[in-house]
Amino acid sequence: KAMAFAPGFLRRLPWRLSTTMFRRNLCSASSPFLRRSRPTRVAWRERKSILGRHFASKVSVEEFDEAVDDLLDILETRLDDDSLPFEEFDSAGGVISLVTTKGVWIINKHSASRQVWLSSPRSGPSKYDYHPDVNQWISEREDRTKLHDLLVEEFSELVGEEFSFDGKF
Repeated sequence: KAMAFAPGFLRRLPWRLSTTMFRRNLCSASSPFLRRSRPTRVAWRERKSILGRHFASKVSVEEFDEAVDDLLDILETRLDDDSLPFEEFDSAGGVISLVTTKGVWIINKHSASRQVWLSSPRSGPSKYDYHPDVNQWISEREDRTKLHDLLVEEFSELVGEEFSFDGKF
């Protein structure tokens, strides 16, 4: 009868072990199992919307695919240049990886969230949303940096001279 109140993971354990755990951990008033450490799903969504984050992009799938394909084409055209001091460049399946002496840059198309993810040894990981009104990829961080501006700044520092792309993104 005591097992009727046990969480699902306890019900799947062998009977003797689970009843012992239930008696020792769940029945005491100081048990961590009795306290709810995470807010409910509804409260979590409300908290996320208060912080200004969104769950689904306002951009359609077709619009996202077109914008991210343009972005990856611009990046691939400019970065796949033998005159640049990069050790290795690879582009496949919506992922661009660039290996240098100062680290690895990875730019990844993330279709599920309709975002572009950047991993940089200089600025760290960040996610970018497409804003069709200004035709730019803008960070979801508080600083709201533009992907174009960040990559120009980082690659200019890496190359040692002014770096530019053939198009704006």
